[in-house]
Amino acid sequence: MLANGPRSEHAPWFDFAADLLERPPDDFRAFQRRLAFYGAVNGLTQLLVKLAAPGVADFYQGTELWDLSLVDPDNRRVVDYETRKRMLEELSREEAGDRPRLLAARDLFARFPLALLAGA
Repeated sequence: MLANGPRSEHAPWFDFAADLLERPPDDFRAFQRRLAFYGAVNGLTQLLVKLAAPGVADFYQGTELWDLSLVDPDNRRVVDYETRKRMLEELSREEAGDRPRLLAARDLFARFPLALLAGA
């Protein structure tokens, strides 16, 4: 049903969206940070399932880091191999016991998917 029609099972979503629009910007930023954290956890979980599931995992070149575009990835985009090479070299220089501490300390958002793929 439409938002102005009879309440349905979708009404909580409309209420949620209306609440977001009514919040002051500072409240929204705190919400966005919390949502981004859980979104990153969800993305890493999907990557782990993709790696651990039977069969051959399908990866597009250049998708070893976060891609926040709103379109499907494809293999026609320019890939920054130098950045990926540098990050892989940094990860390989670190001892496995220090890797979780290091990832938590700096660049968690950018480096974690690459570290997960490198350890696979």
